Amino acid sequence: MPAGTGLTVGLVVGRPDTAEHGALHCGVRDYAVCLAQALGGQGIEAQILAPTRWGLRDGLGFVRALRAARFDVLHLQYPSIGHRHSLLPHFLGLASAARFVVTIHEHSALPRVQRGANMLFRATADRLVFATDYEAAAFGAAPRSPVIPIGSNVPTHPGEPKRDSDTVLYFGQIRPDKGIEDFIALAALSTSAGEPTRFVVIGSAPPRWHGYRAALRAQSPANVHWMEDAPLPAVAQAMATAWAAFLPFPDGAGLRRGSLLAALSNGLPVVAPFGPSTTEALRAALLQADTPDAALAQLRALRTVPALARQRSAAGRALARRFSWTAIAEAHVALYRGVLEARAGPEQTLSMSHGRIGVG
Repeated sequence: MPAGTGLTVGLVVGRPDTAEHGALHCGVRDYAVCLAQALGGQGIEAQILAPTRWGLRDGLGFVRALRAARFDVLHLQYPSIGHRHSLLPHFLGLASAARFVVTIHEHSALPRVQRGANMLFRATADRLVFATDYEAAAFGAAPRSPVIPIGSNVPTHPGEPKRDSDTVLYFGQIRPDKGIEDFIALAALSTSAGEPTRFVVIGSAPPRWHGYRAALRAQSPANVHWMEDAPLPAVAQAMATAWAAFLPFPDGAGLRRGSLLAALSNGLPVVAPFGPSTTEALRAALLQADTPDAALAQLRALRTVPALARQRSAAGRALARRFSWTAIAEAHVALYRGVLEARAGPEQTLSMSHGRIGVG
């Protein structure tokens, strides 16, 4: 492990009480936890931070605590569960004594008002970071705004276990606008065709969508099984032994989808719709299906052409290796060094190891 740099970083998320699995789940917070661990491997002390609420009273107390902590860099992960309806995150850079960096994980799909509010970060952040080239272009990023891709918070299952040719997975939050209805429709089509496929929904439902989840379960055919609130090693095990995944993202497959990277890193052939953010590298690793009928045809192709399944599995693993947490952490070290050196004289320049990451 590299020697400590003495650099302290506060990773700010929306709420302190979300978890990697369970009723209140936030993928952006999962990302921050993994990033903090990876930064520790680079000798940087990183802490996950969030106020109890983003209202004025709690928010001001949070700002006072940040100033007292004297972080070198304050790094906001935006948006995440908890602060979508507050403007306080946009002004942390003015309220904190630390250098202020913002990673914008999502911009293009946000409501118009929230996209407009995001423009405040141009004035209040020392540096903006984007998770994909597509989101950077949608924002209209400045030339110095780097793209640092996300990684998967699901571990890679060791070894190469035998795959069950009758199991197809969905992995993600159980709530509207995730495309899960198309997964249920695929299961119904398979049942109508007399095929013995087992469809497994892996995920969790936020509390406000418990009624939605109950309605989905009531309407699902008998070949749909539910694996809710599972620990991440169990998710990796399921991905390593299933035949394929159908991930019907409404806006198409893209590299900001942690669920997609998790499946690819575990060698699971993925069937998914393509969209504006689907890169050429992803197109080569996935099987395109924009409808449940097309997904059923792709699953049949995987069964009848074993070489196709092997090729997509290998391509997915190769692509996922480009998003290792070590590479992501090294890119952040370079980012923090650049931000601090821009405000410091030559005698204050930090001596830190750093690297680059390419997304292709």
